[in-house]
Amino acid sequence: MKKLLLCMIILLITGCGNSSIELDINSEKVQSLYEMATPIEDATILKNLYENPNTFENQYILSISINNYLNEQNEFIESISKDIVEEYIYKIFGDDISFRHEKVYVLSGDYCGFDYNEELHQYEFLHGCGGNMNEKFYRKIISATEEDDKIIILEKSLYVYYNFDSEISHITIYNNIIDKNIISEYNSDSSNELNIDIEDYIDSASTYQYVFKKIDDRYVFDSFNLLD
Repeated sequence: MKKLLLCMIILLITGCGNSSIELDINSEKVQSLYEMATPIEDATILKNLYENPNTFENQYILSISINNYLNEQNEFIESISKDIVEEYIYKIFGDDISFRHEKVYVLSGDYCGFDYNEELHQYEFLHGCGGNMNEKFYRKIISATEEDDKIIILEKSLYVYYNFDSEISHITIYNNIIDKNIISEYNSDSSNELNIDIEDYIDSASTYQYVFKKIDDRYVFDSFNLLD
């Protein structure tokens, strides 16, 4: 009886038997999951994630899924069937994700976006749009752990807004896009590029948590949260 009680106390102290393993943030496992969740750096796409933590917006779901598909192709894609898009959505987010088919921007390489053709049940290449020049997210993985059936990645991130005019660029660095606590402000010659290093602001940057849950033999993107 005493031995049983002692075992129960030990289990409670150690988290009821839960295991936590530190992962190399540069490992293929961690980097592939991180890239799966954010395969594009354009702020127009990332805003759908960072502006709405705790949920996955429809535009983000479609854009990330299509970007993952496009990254695996060796030729330019003019159209994508509804079935392929759904295959990648479920592959990335799991079978319980809710979404709807609609026009979507991907903003990656030569791709602007795709219109959704309801009659043909396919996504068709959309011409004529550029990337977001006024906003940027600077990001860095700071840790990764494996806990039972989950992999948790912590990221430091800054939101930066560039207000350009003909001569002067007004640059504002925020802790995140929601709180918009100003960390620093700069005025720079518009002809010069200001190199921002997140390491210089790492203590003021916000912390985000990516949670990937293991389903059968793969991990799906389960949740995204702003921690501080």
